[in-house]
Order: sequence, then structure tokens, then C-alpha cells
Amino acid sequence: MSVKGDIDGDIDLLLDGKLEGNLRCRSVTVGKTGELLGQIKSQEAIINGSISGSIEAKIVKLNVTATMIGDVRHEVIEVAAGAKIEGNYSHITEKALPKPSVKSSHKTDSGEMPPKTPASAINPIPVSRSDSPISEPIAAGSEAKPH
Repeated sequence: MSVKGDIDGDIDLLLDGKLEGNLRCRSVTVGKTGELLGQIKSQEAIINGSISGSIEAKIVKLNVTATMIGDVRHEVIEVAAGAKIEGNYSHITEKALPKPSVKSSHKTDSGEMPPKTPASAINPIPVSRSDSPISEPIAAGSEAKPH
């Protein structure tokens, strides 16, 4: 099957045919006979076939039969020995990821700070403590040794 156009949906897609267009979905697996000429944007992209375009995904797996020509932006990438790759590969940092639009709890809609809660209205959380003293302090990064 050959499709021209974009596919956009909250779906898990298996592509074994040819797609000329952009693909935006939750996860995509391009089968060994799958071919994409366009762009993938998803949470996970598993590539066994060929891509000519770009991928932007949190997890990208290029398996042994994959051919990738284009740019890849990823948080995690796995490239099998034998995969054919050509292009620019870059790690997506948390700063580069789109943030959901949520109103700030620190400012009102007018941009002013909300009134502060008086300290007397905040109940402290009780903390239980052990009565047994620590015989030897353990430095960060060191291993505990038996006595």
C-alpha cells in the first residue's frame, strides 16, 4: 500500500507500506518493507525499514535492517550494528521539550503575587527519630564495611 498525505493521531502505528508525508502519533514501528518519505514525531520510533526525512522522538531504535537518511532528535537512541545511518543526530534536552501550558501558581492573572499564607497557619510535619546513635559516619560515595 502506498499513501500520500499526513497521518496524525493518538495511535500506535505499524507501517509496512510506503508513506509520503508526515507522521505524528504515540508510537510507530516501520517494518522491514516500510518506507517513509517525511517526518516522524512520536514518543517512540522503532525503525526496521527505510526513512528519508527526520525523526523526533523520546525513544528511537534503529534496528539492523534500518536505513535512516536525515536528522534524528532523541532522548534515548539505540542503533544496532548493521543499521545504515546518514544525517545529524542530537539529544533532546528537557529545556528543548515542549512544556504543557499550565498557569503559574506563583502569580495571579494580573501578574501580581498572591497573598502569602501566614506561618501560623502551616502545620509542621512531625519527624520520628531513631534513638540508636550512629557509630561511624559514612562519607558519600564510600561503601559500608562490616565491623
